[in-house]
Amino acid sequence: MIPYKTPGNESDPSHTLNQMTDMQAEKLLRPDEVAYRYRVSEESVRRWIRDGDLRAIRLGPGNKATLRIPESALAKFVKAGTR
Repeated sequence: MIPYKTPGNESDPSHTLNQMTDMQAEKLLRPDEVAYRYRVSEESVRRWIRDGDLRAIRLGPGNKATLRIPESALAKFVKAGTR
């Protein structure tokens, strides 16, 4: 299991609700879409997420969870020049 870091106070339930509401209108990308866009491997994208450099959202339970990367998180990652 890969730990994924999320910003903010996870113990506050309203934080999660606010985060979900803010992202409803935002486009979410799959790791393979990000990899294709920036001409890197999907494993590189997953490493950036695992290392906490790129924020991602886990959808679904446990090992079947799907990762999605918000456009805003990707823009912040590129602007920071982490890649």
